[in-house]
Amino acid sequence: MNNSWKIGFNRWLVFGLIATPILNPLPSLGQRQYREEMVLPSHYPEGFDGVGRVERVEGEEIVINDCMFRLSPRFTLATRVSHHAPKELLKVGDLVGFKKNSSREIVSIWILESGSGLR
Repeated sequence: MNNSWKIGFNRWLVFGLIATPILNPLPSLGQRQYREEMVLPSHYPEGFDGVGRVERVEGEEIVINDCMFRLSPRFTLATRVSHHAPKELLKVGDLVGFKKNSSREIVSIWILESGSGLR
């Protein structure tokens, strides 16, 4: 009887070790972090509401990592060299961090890594 308890316990232990990485929820977009080795300029915030690659920018909408967001009419863009950069610098492929307002509109975007060279 004692031996069967050990076999059952070992099965649950193995199942737990295998299932834990599978059942753990994936981090939300806001929890995903850029690469740790990136050194960000001092005018960048400590954290972002989300981080991802720009897939499309069209009018008042932007798609980042397959998620569509509305851009605030007064959203700001920051690059490594400019706190207030022209919005035309935002390109598909850029790795960005962003902040949202209570209406889920993006109010500020920081370019973390350019998709096509340094800016």
